[in-house]
Amino acid sequence: MSPTYPATVARAWYQLPSGTVDRGASRRPGWRVGIVFAAVWLVFLVQPLQDIVDSGQSIWLRGLGVALLGAFALIYLIGVSGPFRLNRHPRAWVFPLAMFVIALAILPLAGQSGLNTLVFVGVAAQAALPVDRAIPASLLLVVIAVALTLVVPGWTDPANQAFSILAASMAMFGVVRMAERNRALVAAQEEDARLVVLEERERMARDLHDILGHSLTVITKKAELARRLTSIDPQRAATEIADVERLAREALRDVRATVTGSREVSLASELASARSALDSAGIAARLPDPDTTVAVPPESQRLFGFAVREGVTNVLRHSGARSCTVVITPETLEVSDDGRGSVGAGTDGTGLRGLRERVAQAGGRLLTDSPPAGGFRLLVDLGRRAPDPA
Repeated sequence: MSPTYPATVARAWYQLPSGTVDRGASRRPGWRVGIVFAAVWLVFLVQPLQDIVDSGQSIWLRGLGVALLGAFALIYLIGVSGPFRLNRHPRAWVFPLAMFVIALAILPLAGQSGLNTLVFVGVAAQAALPVDRAIPASLLLVVIAVALTLVVPGWTDPANQAFSILAASMAMFGVVRMAERNRALVAAQEEDARLVVLEERERMARDLHDILGHSLTVITKKAELARRLTSIDPQRAATEIADVERLAREALRDVRATVTGSREVSLASELASARSALDSAGIAARLPDPDTTVAVPPESQRLFGFAVREGVTNVLRHSGARSCTVVITPETLEVSDDGRGSVGAGTDGTGLRGLRERVAQAGGRLLTDSPPAGGFRLLVDLGRRAPDPA
C-alpha cells in the first residue's frame, strides 16, 4: 500500500459528498518540476540567439529577432512545463502552432541555427496534441527541416536536423505517455479510496440501523408495557422502566462501539436479548438455548446474530404475532411467526436490504416469504442450496 493511501482515503471521506477530489496539491509540485525540466533545454536556443545578435542586420531586425526568440521560449515554457495535461484541452494545438509560426519568422534572422526551434516545436506538439496528431506533426517538422536544409544555399547536414527533431519528439512522447499512465494510476487509487469510504459508510449505516432499530423497538415495547402496568403493578412497571434505562445505555454503548469499529455481535447474546424482548411484548418465544449455538461455525456466528436481531425486530414491529420461532442449524437460520404475514410482498425495508447484503457477502442467500398457513418467514442459508419456500 502506498504511504499516501491513508491520506487519500481521508481526503475522499471529507470530499465524497461533492463527488470531487482535490488534485491541486499533487499538481503544483509537478508544475515546478516541469518548469525546471523544460527550462534546461532552452540552452539550445543560445546558438540562434548569438547568430541573431551577430547577424550584422539592422538594430531593429536584431531586436525583432531577440523578441521573437523570447516569445518563442515563453510559449514553450507555458505549453510544456505543466504536468503534461495540456493535451486534454480542446485548444491545446494553439501552442505548437504559435511556436511554429514564430520559428518560421526566426529562420531568416538566425540562419540555419534557427532550425533548432523546430526541435522545440516537435516537443510541444507531443505534449499538446493527441497521439494521432502529434506523431504526424513531428514527421511534418522533419520533412520541413530536411527540405529547408536541402534548398537553402549554405545549409548542410539534413540528417542531423532530422535526427534532432525525431529524438526529442520520441523522448517527449515517452514522457507524456508515462505521465498519462501515472495520472490514470492516481485516478484509480482515488477511486479505490472513494469506494472504500463508501463501503465503510454503508457498513456503518447497516450497523447503526440494526442497533437502533432493534434497541428502540424493544425500548418502545417495554415503555408501553410499563405504562400499562403503572396502575396495576407499580413494582413490575418500575422493573420495566429500569430495563428501558439499561437498554438505552446499551444502545448508546453499541453506537459508540460501531463508530469506533470495535463492536462485536454474539449469536448467543442476540438470542437472549430476543427472548427478553419477545417476553416483554407478550409474544411466545420458541428459541433455541444460547448454549446450543456452539454448533454454528465461528465465521457464521456474527451473521446469524444480525439475522436474529433483524428477524425479531420485524416480528415486534409489524407482525402482530402471538408466537415467534427461531430454528438454527450449522448452515441455516430461520425466524418465523404466526402474525399477519408480509405486507407489500417483494419489497425489502432498510433492515432486510442490509441483511441481504451481509448474507450475499458471506456467499449465502436470504429468503423471505409468507407461507399459506400465515405468518412470515425469514431464512438465511449459507449452504449450497436453500429449501424452497413453503
